[in-house]
Amino acid sequence: MEDTNHKAYAKLQEIGREITQQVQPKAVVVFSAHWEGYRDTIEVNTAENMGLIYDFYGFPVSFFPLFLSNILGI
Repeated sequence: MEDTNHKAYAKLQEIGREITQQVQPKAVVVFSAHWEGYRDTIEVNTAENMGLIYDFYGFPVSFFPLFLSNILGI
C-alpha cells in the first residue's frame, strides 16, 4: 500500500496521464461486481457524486489511518 517504488505505481501513473491528456474521454463506464441489484438487470447510475461505503473488515489495523486520513481530510 502506497509503495511508490513498486513498478505498477509508475505504470498506473502513465496510464492515467494517457487517459486524461491524450484520450480525454467524455465519459467513463465502470463495471463492478460490488453492487447489489436485481438478478438479470442492468442498472445505470447517472449521479455525479456518490457517497462511499468504507469496509475495513480484514485490513490490518495499521492501514486504518491511511484510509481515515482520506475520509476525514486529516
